[in-house]
Amino acid sequence: MKIICPGCGIKIEYSNNKYRPFCSKECKNRDFVNWAGELYKIPSKENQIEQDNMDNDEDTLETIA
Repeated sequence: MKIICPGCGIKIEYSNNKYRPFCSKECKNRDFVNWAGELYKIPSKENQIEQDNMDNDEDTLETIA
């Protein structure tokens, strides 16, 4: 069975692939670094309120300048 590597998007064989679901060690490591760096986040109501507040602060600074 062939699947698409979530790291780079190429089609790879799923069985007999020690890095599955990734195509290579590099894609697997890149994904781990992204998780460790907190680049993947699940949206929540608190995160949206925080982002809205940051956007409002930027708008205020632009108005003052």
